[in-house]
Amino acid sequence: FRILPIANDGSKKPLVEGFGKDAPGYTVPAAQFLDSDMVAILTGPCPGLGSDWLCVLDLDGETTLDQVDDFVGGEPLPPTLSSKDYHHFYFRVPPSDLRAAIRQWVRIFGRASETPEVDLKWAGGYAIEPRGQWDQPFDVKTIAELPESWIRRVLELRNANPYAAPSAPAQVPGSP
Repeated sequence: FRILPIANDGSKKPLVEGFGKDAPGYTVPAAQFLDSDMVAILTGPCPGLGSDWLCVLDLDGETTLDQVDDFVGGEPLPPTLSSKDYHHFYFRVPPSDLRAAIRQWVRIFGRASETPEVDLKWAGGYAIEPRGQWDQPFDVKTIAELPESWIRRVLELRNANPYAAPSAPAQVPGSP
């Protein structure tokens, strides 16, 4: 993974700059971290995944992955590496037109009360991982592929929701 140090003072602020989506190879060597620093895992390009990119679904509040699956519809997401008591879910995303349409989104489905509270951490973003909070033994090989059908459905839902958090419009490749 590409990593960066985060302040452990409650602010959750990065202790470095220059790691955004325009710096796809950025990382801070682990030897430069202080024992007091929290660790953030950068999403997007990920050397450990080859040509696949890393995506994290960050569930907030009481949201569960089952609620997200029900809201999106279709096949449930596959089991994958998770952390923070099943609130961060790590997925690999192979190269495709669909991958190019994904954006980093706070509240993927908007802020209506009936929508699950989910953020999608993507290129330029990161997931903070306090030490020792993996839900199962850490193994990069357990990171499942985010199904194209799921990506396509999320892009369709974002286009249909005028109240979704502002960002570049999501376009579904292959759609009219």
